[in-house]
Amino acid sequence: MLVDDCYRIWFGPEKEKVNAIWCESEVVKRFEEALKKNKEFLASLISVTKEEEELKACTFADSDFTSRFIENTKFRVLWLAMNEVFDGKFDVKKNILEILNSDERLQEILRERVNATLEIMKCERDYELKEKEYRSRFPEN
Repeated sequence: MLVDDCYRIWFGPEKEKVNAIWCESEVVKRFEEALKKNKEFLASLISVTKEEEELKACTFADSDFTSRFIENTKFRVLWLAMNEVFDGKFDVKKNILEILNSDERLQEILRERVNATLEIMKCERDYELKEKEYRSRFPEN
């Protein structure tokens, strides 16, 4: 019989443990270097994605997008690194560094995270607009 916490430990690590990985100086340094190295790529990608997704009119604060993008990217890199444990690569920190050192793989992740972050923010904005409309139509609710 499995204990409830057993499943959580394997598939949903505690927030403190996840945050600890991103506090290790080597990982933080490499992540920052990777973002700096891909700065122009990201700027171009964000611009093109906004145009393709017809998000030009969206008024997302750059700082809000940036912080959410970074968190989404960290989560995705960690998720991929943890998945490699099932392939016999048991050192998650080493897996993260390998991902961050692979230009091709990293650019694929960055592209995916830009799209995901913009889509999430667009959905949230649409939800807020619908909620405002609903409240204006039904003020007593």
